[in-house]
Amino acid sequence: MSLDADVDGAVDAPGEGVGAVDAPGEDAGAVDGATDTSVEGVGDMAPDIMPEFGCTSGTAQVCYTGPTGTENVGVCVGGSQTCTNGAWSSCIGEVLPAPTDACDTLDNNCNGMTDEFCACTPGATQPCGSDVGLCKKGTQTCSSGMWGTCAGGTNPTTETCDGADNNCNGQTDEGCP
Repeated sequence: MSLDADVDGAVDAPGEGVGAVDAPGEDAGAVDGATDTSVEGVGDMAPDIMPEFGCTSGTAQVCYTGPTGTENVGVCVGGSQTCTNGAWSSCIGEVLPAPTDACDTLDNNCNGMTDEFCACTPGATQPCGSDVGLCKKGTQTCSSGMWGTCAGGTNPTTETCDGADNNCNGQTDEGCP
């Protein structure tokens, strides 16, 4: 049996190596005198090197498919891929840049800056409101990079002519008789 193992459109002549005419007892497609134990019909190419794919089965290499200059910046790291039957697997375990920061104190977009578009750090608090008149300050809490509503304070109300600064403007009973 003859093969076109070098894929040149012509049946390989006896003695050409891969694809040579098989000797009695030899597997179809085996390299002269060898037994076919790899890809069916191609034969062994010691040690399982598939030149058309360019890798050796069982080997591994590091990989990174993100933009140049982002690997090992912020959370971005490379992964690994393994050669199986002469072809590289996808890159496993790599972390690529996120389109935007997650406001989580990490550099998620891998540009060397942390949370640069976030108004605040999640979990942070700040006072809000006023301590003028009857008003009392509350607290805002940061969530997803944005300040939440003011909670726990006393807000201004309509002035009621009661001897107190209800509207928290620093004046008492303005507009009252």
